[in-house]
Amino acid sequence: MIKASALYISLIISMLIVLICGSVLSVGYIYRMENKKQERRDRLEANLASGMAIVLEESFKPDTLLQTSLYGAEADSVLLDKRAWGVFELGLVKAWEVTDTLQKAFLIGAVMKDTLKVLELSDEDRPLSISGKSLIKGTAFLPKSGIKAAYVENATYTDKTLVYGSIKDSGRELPEPDAAILKQARSLIEEMTGDDKVTGSLDKDSTQHSFFKPVRKIHLGVENADLSGFTVKGNVMISCDTTLILDAASKLDKVILIAPHVRIAEGFKGNIQVIATDSITIGNKVQLDYPSALLVLKNDTAKFQVRIDIGKDCSIAGQVLAYEKTRSLLMPMVVIGEGTQIKGEVYVKGYLNLGKKSGVQGSVSLIRFMARTASSLYENYLIDVQLNRPALSRYYLSSKLLNKETLQNKVLCWLW
Repeated sequence: MIKASALYISLIISMLIVLICGSVLSVGYIYRMENKKQERRDRLEANLASGMAIVLEESFKPDTLLQTSLYGAEADSVLLDKRAWGVFELGLVKAWEVTDTLQKAFLIGAVMKDTLKVLELSDEDRPLSISGKSLIKGTAFLPKSGIKAAYVENATYTDKTLVYGSIKDSGRELPEPDAAILKQARSLIEEMTGDDKVTGSLDKDSTQHSFFKPVRKIHLGVENADLSGFTVKGNVMISCDTTLILDAASKLDKVILIAPHVRIAEGFKGNIQVIATDSITIGNKVQLDYPSALLVLKNDTAKFQVRIDIGKDCSIAGQVLAYEKTRSLLMPMVVIGEGTQIKGEVYVKGYLNLGKKSGVQGSVSLIRFMARTASSLYENYLIDVQLNRPALSRYYLSSKLLNKETLQNKVLCWLW
């Protein structure tokens, strides 16, 4: 005789066995699905890396959009895109399988071909004079008349070594920047400020625009466009017909600014590229993070001197360029204020005025130095300034604007 309680216990045990078996099957199924999901993600990441390697190749030219299968299978579909973004190149890679998608946007940097050059001064049959607590460290391309110590305002050169590095002869003309990038920059100026420009507005609180979307081009239809208090981030170009104004309350990241004159007030911090046709004026204690760029491109018909004026105690990481195609009497001028540090490259097809205690960690190419003291103006003099190529980070990447012969590209920074 079997008690009824035994049957009750048997039912409970059976239910437990069913629950345990069901749980084991569920765990196995979930594990299998997660494993397949991880395998698919790993495959997409590998495809993404392969797509990035293709976009970084020199043979993959800008303004190229390619949708392809890496290995001839539907699971290996990628979209590859390369386009100009100011002086840099922008890479976009997307890999997908069914509904799963991975994508990356990045700026492409050019590896500097000459990692030793600190100075290239055009040969105008006059020597370079160095005075005070100045420093030149790296390979210097100088006029055949050489370099000499000079006595300026009751002070002479405080060191015995004139150049800490090798000295080579410079040429009459500076090496030209990349013509294609200059043409692209000029076309942006014409597009953003020409008769067919499209006016627009910015959100006062914040404007963020992904690089995976079409570029947002905004022409501010006001006499002087004031961006005080605006936050703008991403795939945005802003232009105006006269003066574009930024101050410490402006927050800009990876944005391109285009105007005849751009004025950046004291205390501004951001990451921008500026393309101007007249001048760029920067106040004191401005910080432009890497990779920023300041370009003044003189029109062939302009009868005035284009300028970049940088205030005191600024920090600029990137490229500074003042350019005219045909040399004129009013050559472009770049003025770098006292205590300001440039981390990157300075190219001036004209005059460069370096204030005392200023410096360039990187390279400088120019036609003529100008040095102003309280009583005099000196040509081809360095007074209490430092040009130090080894001080530039070994991870610094340039653009093809000043390194057109480079054949090696790398990811400069990630975008969104």
